[in-house]
Amino acid sequence: MKDPETTTPANSDTGATAIGVDLVQQGKADALAKDLEYLAGATLAGIVVGTKVPIMLPSRSDPPIARLAAAALAVIMHYQGGKAS
Repeated sequence: MKDPETTTPANSDTGATAIGVDLVQQGKADALAKDLEYLAGATLAGIVVGTKVPIMLPSRSDPPIARLAAAALAVIMHYQGGKAS
């Protein structure tokens, strides 16, 4: 089993911190996401990377701010050029 790989947190002028986590097993990724969302109050944005264009993965239960964050992240990734990875 591969250890989770995290990217360096990217701080913005808004005070938000973005952390990317690569987890091999889907169950562990789901558990981490739920913990961050419910216990730490995090906003999650689901994006598929490694494709020609980023793919958003919204959930019906996502709040509007999470959908907006996913859309903004997808646009940023798209205009960086090349693949979304």
